[in-house]
Amino acid sequence: MALKLSKGRKKSLLKLPVSFLDYYLPVVNGDYLKIYLFGLKLCLENRSMTNSEIANELGVLQADVQNAWNYWGQEGLITLLEDGSVEFENPEELVFDTPKIVQQKKKPYEAIQFSDIFSVIQKDEDFKGTIQIVESLYHELLTQDDVMMLYDVVRIKEIPLELFLITMAHCQKIRKKNMKYIYKVVTENYRDGLTTSEALEQHFTRMEESGKYLKKVSKIIKITGREFVEKEKEYIKKWEFHHKTEEEIRSAYEKTVMAIGKLSFPYMDKIIMNENGNKPTKKSSVKSGPLNNFHQETPDFQQITDALIRKQLEE
Repeated sequence: MALKLSKGRKKSLLKLPVSFLDYYLPVVNGDYLKIYLFGLKLCLENRSMTNSEIANELGVLQADVQNAWNYWGQEGLITLLEDGSVEFENPEELVFDTPKIVQQKKKPYEAIQFSDIFSVIQKDEDFKGTIQIVESLYHELLTQDDVMMLYDVVRIKEIPLELFLITMAHCQKIRKKNMKYIYKVVTENYRDGLTTSEALEQHFTRMEESGKYLKKVSKIIKITGREFVEKEKEYIKKWEFHHKTEEEIRSAYEKTVMAIGKLSFPYMDKIIMNENGNKPTKKSSVKSGPLNNFHQETPDFQQITDALIRKQLEE
C-alpha cells in the first residue's frame, strides 16, 4: 500500500496542530490514532506497507487497520484511492475549531483492555485458534471490539465456544450478523439456562418455527407494513401451542370480520379456542337427570291375555 502526503515536501519533523488533539483525543479509538500517526511516519520516510505488515508492526488486528483508514477517510484526513493506496492531507494545514465530544454508551465488555487481551493472545495458542475458527465461519476478519466480545464470552464468562458458534450460525441464518447482536444473544441465553448445545439448538428451532407461524398468520389476516405488538404475539403463541391450523385461523378471521367489521384478536381468540370448532352442540332429545337410569321391565303379554280369558269364562 502506497502512502503519501498530498501536499508538502519530505521533512524529518511533522507539525501536528494542538487543535487536532483537542478534537480527536476525547473520542477516537486509540488504535485508529496509532495507525494514523504511523501512516504519517511512513509518508515522511517514503515507505509503503500492506495492512497486514502495519498490523504486525503495531500489534493490532488487520481488520482494524482497514477500519482506521475508513474512519480517517470519513473524517477527511485521508483519501482512499482506487489503486488501494492512501493519500494523507497535510495535518499542518488542517484546522479543527470545535472539540469533537460525543456521548458514548459504556459496553459491558469495556472493562477489558485490548492491550491486556492482545498480550494474552500472544501466549494463548488456544484462544488464537478460537479466533481463527470464528473468523472462518464469520467470513470476515474480527475487529478489536469483536475480539474483546469473544474474549469476554469464552474466557471471562466461560461460555463454551460451541454455544457461541451455534448462536452465530442462527444469527447469520436470520440475517443478523452483527457481532454485538450475537454477543447479546449468546450471553442472555446462557444466563437463562440454555447451557448445552442440545437445549440451545432446540430453542432456536422453536424460534424459527414460531417465526414461520407468525408469517403465516400475518399473511392470513393481511397484516402488512408493521410488526405484531406483544399482546398480538401472545394470542398467536397460544394458537400455535394448541396446534391451531391455518384453516382454523382463516375461518376465525373471516367470521370476525363478518361479525364486527374489523380485525379483533380477542374476538378471533374466542372463536379459535372454542373446543367444538365454533360449531353448535347438538342437544339430546332426552333430558338428563336421575330418572335416565330407570329401567322398566317388559310386561308379559301372554300372562295378561290368559288372565283376561279366565276372567271372561268365570263370568
